[in-house]
This record gives sequence, C-alpha cells and structure tokens, in this order.
Amino acid sequence: MVLREILLFPALLCYKVVVNEDHLENPLQTTISSFWNFHKRSSISRNRIIGFGSYNTPATETVRYVPLGHHAAFKCGAIEKSIISERSKNATWWLMRKIKGKWNTYELMDSEGFEGVRMFASGNTAYLYGMSTILDGSILSCSVYIENLQTNESSPSKTSTMSSRISLVAQNCGKNSEDSSTSMNLLNPCRFGSCVVTNDGGFEMLKCRCMPQYTGLFCDKLVSSATLHELLFYSPIAALIFVLLIVACCFDYVEGIRKEKPMLLEKHIPRGDLSVDLQKNYPAMFITPEQYAEMAFAIQQEISSAASSRNRSRRRSAERTRREITSEKSRSRSAPRTAPTPESERSTVEAPKTVKPLPQLLTPPGSVDKTDGSPSKKMDYD
Repeated sequence: MVLREILLFPALLCYKVVVNEDHLENPLQTTISSFWNFHKRSSISRNRIIGFGSYNTPATETVRYVPLGHHAAFKCGAIEKSIISERSKNATWWLMRKIKGKWNTYELMDSEGFEGVRMFASGNTAYLYGMSTILDGSILSCSVYIENLQTNESSPSKTSTMSSRISLVAQNCGKNSEDSSTSMNLLNPCRFGSCVVTNDGGFEMLKCRCMPQYTGLFCDKLVSSATLHELLFYSPIAALIFVLLIVACCFDYVEGIRKEKPMLLEKHIPRGDLSVDLQKNYPAMFITPEQYAEMAFAIQQEISSAASSRNRSRRRSAERTRREITSEKSRSRSAPRTAPTPESERSTVEAPKTVKPLPQLLTPPGSVDKTDGSPSKKMDYD
C-alpha cells in the first residue's frame, strides 16, 4: 500500500489530500478532481483546510491600499524572506477575487490580462495598471517551490513551498465607509487636501485637491514658500502677543516705581549696645523745681496779659455800644412822637460779661509761691 501526499495551492487556501495509489489507476488526476470538488462546496470542513504541511513554510501576509486608477507593483515576499535564493525558482502568481458570491482563482501570466483586469506578472514581480473597484477585496498570492536542503531531488514529496499573500484594498476616499473616521481614514490617501473620485468612461480615478501650501500627488509635500506663508498668516497674532508683553512690562515697571518700599524694622529699632542720652532726648525728666516754677510763672503772666487784653477790647466795644444807644435816644426825643414799637423789635443791649479770673496754676512741690511769698511744702523725691 502506497500513500502519496499532494499539496495544491490556490490563491488563499492550501488543501491537503491523501490518496491511496493501490486502488487508483491515475492518482494525480483523481487528486485534482477531488480538490475541485472540495472547492465548489459552499461549506468546507476546517479539518480539510490547513495552513502548510510539514514541507511548507509561511512567509508574509500583508494588506496593500491602492488608490483607484493608480498603478502599483508587488514584490513576492516569499522570495525576499527566503535564505536559499539560489535553490528557489521563479514565483507563481495567483489572483483570487469574489464574483457573485463565489471565489474565482486565476493564474497571472507574463503579458496577458483577463476579464478587464490589467494585472500581469513578470518573474518575481506583479504589476497592476489602474486599480479598479472590481479588485477591491481581492487576494494576490505568490508561491515559490524550493528543493529540499538534504537532497537535490525535485519530487513533490521532497519540495518545500513558501507562499505570501497580499490583500488588495481600493482607496475610494471612504466618505461613507465603515472603515473611515474623523481621526483616520485609511481609504483617503490625500494628506492635506480634499479627495475626489472621477469616472471617465468607466475608468475611475482618485484625485487630490491640495491646499495652497501643499503639493504632490497626495498633497504630502510643502511648496517652496509654504513656511513664509504660514508665518505671514500667524504674524498678526504674534504681533499682538508682542505688544501685550511690552505693555505688561511697562505697567510692571511703573507700578514698581510708584509702590512705596516696605518699612524695615531693623533700621528703626536701635541696637541693644547703644547708650541713650536721656537728659538730651527727654529734658522734662531732669527739670529742677525752680525751673518748673519759673516756667509756670511765665505761663501765668502770658495768660493774664491775654485775658486783660481781651477785657479791654470788650470794654471798648461795650462803651461804643452805649454811646450809640445814647445818641439814638437823644434823636428820638427831638423827633415827633410815633407809634410805639413792639417789644420784639426793640433793640436790647447785652451787658458786658465779667471775666472770671483764671485759676492759679499749681506750683510744684518744694517751690516758692511768688504771689504771696509763702513757701510751699517741699517733698523729697528720694
């Protein structure tokens, strides 16, 4: 009984089928037919879908975003990851896309497209001319068959296979897509500008309308004078901030000049080692009784002279008023009699007030009263 393990590689999945050659006339043909029977079924058991067998090594699986109408080139990641490139052969490219709910697999040729798909393969590179909506969600796969390191045989059982897959996503601005958001839109390649998709005779083309200070295919490059334009745009704000800083500094300087300096107590509090001349600073503490009596007598004389001068001025004014009243009475006697004036209209003359003598100042103890000459009691301060 002979068992042979055959691996078949479509674009996305790898199927492993074990065939008993003892009961089959053409085991390879039977294996291929069984593979397509599995492929046509809508539901395939996950036990029959495997990643790679014992002789297969996974390489890379990436996602490529291509704008509508733009070109792209794809390198086979399996060859770039392979460390035995001298033993590897040219890559085989497969394209798998979904048509009416079913996946169809195509092998890419060197210079031939299919069904309106402008995609070709040349050696280890696949070329796409003009991304279209029908390729959105398609899967591009490349497979590289490598001989076994231990032997130079190239039989299927002695060959390793490396495969890499590229998922194609068409960038169509993504304005109404679930993958887009306000912070990041992977379907919009325009960095600093608006995104527009034009349709010219069925050929879709994504274009970017850049802002004035940016240029390039996707508005990702600054123009030569962009920095100057940015500075001129924000120059009024910078000038306003500069003026406000100058005004604030001037106000601070003026307020600092007008503000009174705080009083330092250290300058006004004398040191403890200073000798204070009390007799010079406080002379009233060291006055003698005789000096105090002389000062009191002088003050009394000044008060008496001031009171006598006020009394004389009051007497003169009272005498003047009396004379005026007397002359008024004499004129009224010589004039004819008239009706008596009411009491409220009669002029009254106030009598001059008598000035009370000021009380005599107390004399200090032990001093002599010069008014009457009698000595006062002397008190000993000791």
